[in-house]
Amino acid sequence: MRRKQKLLLTLLLLILLLLLLQLILLLLTLLLLTLLLLNNFSTTIRKKSFACEGLFLWLKTG
Repeated sequence: MRRKQKLLLTLLLLILLLLLLQLILLLLTLLLLTLLLLNNFSTTIRKKSFACEGLFLWLKTG
């Protein structure tokens, strides 16, 4: 009986550890996706501002 309890406890701890690992991986993935999206967004804004600047100069010069 005692051995069975120990085995169940070990199994439970292993499952909890795996769930914790999965949660950490999920959080890291979300962080990476957020960083990629923010980077993409800022690059798009920069490209648009360059385009607006070019249009403004073109209109100003001629």
